[in-house]
Amino acid sequence: MQDIWHHIHSLLPLRDAARVACVSHSFRSSWSCFPNLSLTRETLGLDDGMDGLSCPCEVAMDLARKTDHILKNHSGIGVKALKLEICDFPFFNTSCDLDRWLHIAVKPGIEELDLQLIESHAALCREKSHAALCRKISQKSHATVYNFPCSLLDGSGKSIQQLYLNNCALRPTVALGRLRSLTSLNFFYVRITENELRCLFSSSIALEKLTLRSCDELFFLEIPSLLQRLSHLVVEDCRNLEVIKSKAPHLYSFGYRGTLVRLSLGDSLQNLYIDASDQDVVHHACADLLHVVPNLEALEIYSYHPMDTLVVPGKFLHLQRLCIGFFTTDYDYLSLVSLLDACPSLETFVLSVSLQSVVEVVHTPLAKLCAVLLSYI
Repeated sequence: MQDIWHHIHSLLPLRDAARVACVSHSFRSSWSCFPNLSLTRETLGLDDGMDGLSCPCEVAMDLARKTDHILKNHSGIGVKALKLEICDFPFFNTSCDLDRWLHIAVKPGIEELDLQLIESHAALCREKSHAALCRKISQKSHATVYNFPCSLLDGSGKSIQQLYLNNCALRPTVALGRLRSLTSLNFFYVRITENELRCLFSSSIALEKLTLRSCDELFFLEIPSLLQRLSHLVVEDCRNLEVIKSKAPHLYSFGYRGTLVRLSLGDSLQNLYIDASDQDVVHHACADLLHVVPNLEALEIYSYHPMDTLVVPGKFLHLQRLCIGFFTTDYDYLSLVSLLDACPSLETFVLSVSLQSVVEVVHTPLAKLCAVLLSYI
């Protein structure tokens, strides 16, 4: 019977589970083994200070205090998912605090780990007593970086399935243990080099989804062939990246946003998304993608600066869905007809234009293209 009560308790949201534990002896013992720890401003009922009425500094301090209290009273046993939201590191939490909290909850058996180091809205603080601190937070440099302890992954690597890290450094070495259950990896503002990422890949052969955003220490991204299960790859705003090369044999979908880079993605890719608004992605697609992704079935590209003359040197024989967007009002939309002619299997075509283009549609070549598209139906 006790196991049933523990199971029911584990299904409650964090705040409700804490309230029940305060009034029920039966649930009090299960609270120390509560499996889903989501310690964020939202789940702990803290106003984030964006309304200008509450003080962001006090919110950040309350978040740190409540997180510390909850984890101190947790046994560390039975945690399946941990989400930690850390505000304005290191002003309200030190590296020792974060290490201690993580070591309490991240044990063998954990399946999801989400660590987010974020900035509060200290600039909105109106408390005069906090003026000096808020000014320091608002003007702080990013020199202080939290180094995620890789030793945690050695201990929990057999069970962890999803890993999300935001705004920290990860420095894995060849000694990193096997992350044999890891299927989803999401890095945002993570300091990691290509060699360190290669060490992580060598330990994560079950990886299926990989997302890298604003990882500016990466110059060359190579996905090794040992990632046999990798099917989805997303790379966004990695400012120093120059080359992306994938040898993953079953890569199915790739999304990219940022400055155009050299791509080598393999024959298995079927879905491609590219957003390079400041560059001519349309001509890049026509000139290069035929050779890079010959079996493409869905293509979505966005650009504000395409050239007018469009020449397609071959055929997208398998392309069934094409989405193009973000053109200027004076673009010669009729030049897209040559691209449509190069897609004999096309079933869906979506052209997204700015509101100004829609308003001025009767005064631009877009009206002519609409007439041409009607002939394809």
